[in-house]
Amino acid sequence: MKESLLRETIRKEIRKSLKEVDVTTGVERETGKIQNNAGVKMLKRALSQGSPRQQAAGLLKVIDAISGGSTAVKNALVQMLKRADLDASDPAPAEESVTEAEVNPALARKADRLDKTQAMKMLKTALGSKAATQQSDFVLDLVNNLGLKDAAKQRIKMQIRKALK
Repeated sequence: MKESLLRETIRKEIRKSLKEVDVTTGVERETGKIQNNAGVKMLKRALSQGSPRQQAAGLLKVIDAISGGSTAVKNALVQMLKRADLDASDPAPAEESVTEAEVNPALARKADRLDKTQAMKMLKTALGSKAATQQSDFVLDLVNNLGLKDAAKQRIKMQIRKALK
């Protein structure tokens, strides 16, 4: 009797472990939903304007806003960008860091408006409770889904590396 009870318990645990899903699945599902959000569409439009340097500076502000300036998220993002196949494109020349004055004022206003939206506040709250790897996965997906030029992506990668040194 005890042996059959033990076997049944083991079977239940095995079934339960087989049903477990990957930790990043929830974040990936949420990124699919958020792409159709009006705030994200507005952010895409705002970041598609200006030079690659301005796009990268704007995106870096968004990354800082979403991650709350977390260095763990930045480190994970740098590692993911290193693994990504961005190095295959022609590397952008090394440029001095972007100051606030160099960011397009229209982009800055749109970023401020986006920060005040309910969707962005909810996104920050949802991401704040996630692990650093999930936050960096989300940010990397966001960067890839914005449709930025390769030079802008390269610039973002360089800025993140500089910020972490």
